[in-house]
Amino acid sequence: MRPVHLIATASILALANCPIPPAEPQALGLLSGQLAHDRVTKLTSQVHWHNSLYQAEDVARREGKMVLWLHMLGDIKGDT
Repeated sequence: MRPVHLIATASILALANCPIPPAEPQALGLLSGQLAHDRVTKLTSQVHWHNSLYQAEDVARREGKMVLWLHMLGDIKGDT
C-alpha cells in the first residue's frame, strides 16, 4: 500500500471514531413554537379570509383576482 493510501485510510478511521455533535433545531430547518405561532398570527392578520366560497368568487371576479381555497378541519391558528 502506498503511503498516501495509508494516510487516507488512517484519517478515515480516525474520523469514524469522532462523536458527531447534535444538530441545532435551526440547522435542521425547524422553527421554535413561538416563531411558528408568530408567523401564523401574521399570516392570518394580513390575509382577508372569506367564510363563503361564493362570496370569495364574487369578489375575485369583480377585482380580476384568483381565489385561494383552503378546506380544512379545525382552526388555522391551531386552537382545535
